[in-house]
Amino acid sequence: MFADGQGCVKQDDREVRISIEDLAWVIDTPQATLASALMAACMEAGVAIVLATRHTPSGLVLPFHRHHRQSVIARLQADAKDSLKKRLRQEMVRRKILNQSAVLVAVGSDGAATPKEIARHVEPRDPDKVEARAARFYWSRLFTEFTRDDPADRRNKLLNYGYAVVRAGVARALVAAGLVPALGIGHQGASNPFNLADDVLEPFRPFVDLMAWKMGANENRGPPRNGGCTPG
Repeated sequence: MFADGQGCVKQDDREVRISIEDLAWVIDTPQATLASALMAACMEAGVAIVLATRHTPSGLVLPFHRHHRQSVIARLQADAKDSLKKRLRQEMVRRKILNQSAVLVAVGSDGAATPKEIARHVEPRDPDKVEARAARFYWSRLFTEFTRDDPADRRNKLLNYGYAVVRAGVARALVAAGLVPALGIGHQGASNPFNLADDVLEPFRPFVDLMAWKMGANENRGPPRNGGCTPG
């Protein structure tokens, strides 16, 4: 519900009021009901709302046209030269790999120097698939007996949940800056409304990985030395 500029949460005989700006991004319960006035207030305040099903993010609600020069920014984005997009993609991938190296240092794993060296060889558009090679090495040192595309693995559930929350924050920031999230740089999915958000998300993924590791996602509770995996 929405009243007096605040969100009202009612449960049994209790009512709690929360400032719209302080609302969390994730609604992770099937019992929650949102009034249209509350949804509109959230959009007006620039709040991104992530909806979840069975604790898995399933949808994202974002404000529309939050920048005073929306059309100008969107036109510049659409007209950006391919050479600029290549350089931006190159730097995003490089930053992601360097952050992966920092995560290996933080968890006490060996091999942190290897991603740093790999990052030096990232080229525009990454024709040599350097990002994938770095991912294979990184996951094998971060987790033991781990496959990134295994939906039954609790570690993947933690990672995917964290990525979705950060993705929502990135998408909100892009909209606030007047950018169109669907117009990506490296991600070009025809049915993906958040291609650019997925591009910008890449360097931040390792921060989610570290949080998942700290939450006990690595079942052996120690820095792995070896292990197989597939890139993610």
